[in-house]
Amino acid sequence: MRTPQEVKINYLLKSACSLDITYFTYYNMFMGGGHVKRRDLIKKLETAGYRLDRTGDHAIYEKKGGKPVQVPNHREIKEILAVKILKDAGIK
Repeated sequence: MRTPQEVKINYLLKSACSLDITYFTYYNMFMGGGHVKRRDLIKKLETAGYRLDRTGDHAIYEKKGGKPVQVPNHREIKEILAVKILKDAGIK
């Protein structure tokens, strides 16, 4: 018999197929959450051509012809948010 958490994860996995999000991302989201270091996320953005535009509560990174993305000013960012930021930036 499955636990309620496993049922919830399996339900979300069915909808995740269309969002192209992995099982591990959902597992981390519901089982304590994985984290990504902010500097690693910024390195990926800069490698893709994004440059720091302005700072405030969030840092805004822009690229010519690209959509601006916001990166929160925290040392670590939840993995699900990092995936969303990279997806918005067009990076896999």
